[in-house]
Amino acid sequence: PGVYSTPVISQLQSPADQEGALTFALFQGPSQLVPLVSSHQEIRSTREQRYSVWNAQVYYSTTDEVRGLARQKLSSRNWLVPVNAQTAPYLPVVATPVSLKKPAESHFAALRKLVDVCNSKQGALSEPRTFVLYTHGLSAGGAERQWCNLAAGLQELGMKVYLVVENLAGPNDHYLDLARKSGIEVLQTGQESDADVLDVIVDRELYPLVDPYVLPTGDDVSKLVSLLVRLKPDVLVAQLDRTNITAAIAGLLAKTSRIVLSFRNYNPTHFDYLDVPWFLPAYREAIESKQVVLTGNSNLGNADYATWLGLEASKIHLLRNSYLPDSDRRISQTEVDNLKRELHIQPDQKIVLGAFRLSHEKNPELFFRVCAQVLSQHPQTVVLLCGEGRLRSTLEGLVDGAGLSDRFKLLGRRSDAWKLLSIAHVLLLTSNLEGEPNIIREALKAGCPVVATACGAVPEMIEHGVNGFLADVGDMQSLADGVERIITDTQCRDLLAQNSLKVGEVFTPVDQANSLLRILKTAETQRVKDG
Repeated sequence: PGVYSTPVISQLQSPADQEGALTFALFQGPSQLVPLVSSHQEIRSTREQRYSVWNAQVYYSTTDEVRGLARQKLSSRNWLVPVNAQTAPYLPVVATPVSLKKPAESHFAALRKLVDVCNSKQGALSEPRTFVLYTHGLSAGGAERQWCNLAAGLQELGMKVYLVVENLAGPNDHYLDLARKSGIEVLQTGQESDADVLDVIVDRELYPLVDPYVLPTGDDVSKLVSLLVRLKPDVLVAQLDRTNITAAIAGLLAKTSRIVLSFRNYNPTHFDYLDVPWFLPAYREAIESKQVVLTGNSNLGNADYATWLGLEASKIHLLRNSYLPDSDRRISQTEVDNLKRELHIQPDQKIVLGAFRLSHEKNPELFFRVCAQVLSQHPQTVVLLCGEGRLRSTLEGLVDGAGLSDRFKLLGRRSDAWKLLSIAHVLLLTSNLEGEPNIIREALKAGCPVVATACGAVPEMIEHGVNGFLADVGDMQSLADGVERIITDTQCRDLLAQNSLKVGEVFTPVDQANSLLRILKTAETQRVKDG
């Protein structure tokens, strides 16, 4: 069949990492495709018309007959229609979700039984040699970058490492080259067969754990189980909530000795697109397993997760982010001139840089307000903002409405952040919530002063008045004052830049890998002590 995918549609308001085929109707000309939940592998292999709406992209297949109609101009356009109270009465087909209350309860009961069975058979952890690092994809985010770093660090220590993702479609391949450059083998669960998974699950009462009609992770669990049975890792390390839960279940089913679940920020109730009701009960069942070890990348974030999960904060180990530069060389003057010319920046203009996901927790609206105030007072200043996300169209509207499109440039996804940091006068971060931002570490090593809100691990990275300026979350005036001080006071900026370059020893991927090994050893010692 003909298989197609759209670019990221910034106006598409769909939850991250969740299937939207039931909440959006896809038409090919006048014909609606039947809303069946289909994996991207099924869409590629079936001869039927199928579609998926995933992370603001649409994947779909077209039959020979429909393509023939398109050539006759009877069906030349595709339409995506949100399914809601206004549109549903006019749609030929509407999928009505069945209540998940009872199936979800069966899922948690099955998970509880699985944990109890595994705890009763738990053995000692041998010296780990093989690791699977699991996440949703390799998109342009800090969490994804850290998984590449950790994989590289473990491999440098002599471990066998597999980097496993759910899919690499579209923007999910952003860091693929980085992983491959480090010699890491990257595998996709979407390309795995789960035909033999029921041979692994001999107890019928555990079947709800791999049933996608019970909870959305069922299909992902099946494919990950098949892959883990084949790879036989000593340790499975996952990150981010949905994939953490998938990994916990799959690792237990596949009898993986240790399963590390990693938190990257604050708990999901702080994020409208991550606040999924079944996350908390699933987590609470999974963390009862003696095979599960919990980590997070900031003290504040770990404490927040601990409170949400009902744990002592000490139960979540600190696994800091590592720093791996995009390039070891400095940008040449010729590259500086070419980059500024490409971005239509004059040699004497000051540059305020932002680099973050355009979603609510990063507060891009506050970033705009701070920059708009600075731009109004300093006409020789421009703003560069890298990143994609659900709020891009909102931000575009604010920029256009203020008449700033020539001085406030939305650059989208970029792979040359180190070059942009080399020409920027200041990095501005306005987040409400953070883990340990990679971009701040990169800015410090590039000698670019930082102005940021004091959340997550940011106060551990920035010393106010020494290598940057900190402000309370939401404090627009303090953020604007900090930016203005840096772009107007050359002596102040130079001092901040020098202090940034003097930041202590870099926490490398090898350091991060050694930290993980120490955490595993500490957790094993505690497990043996607790019996």
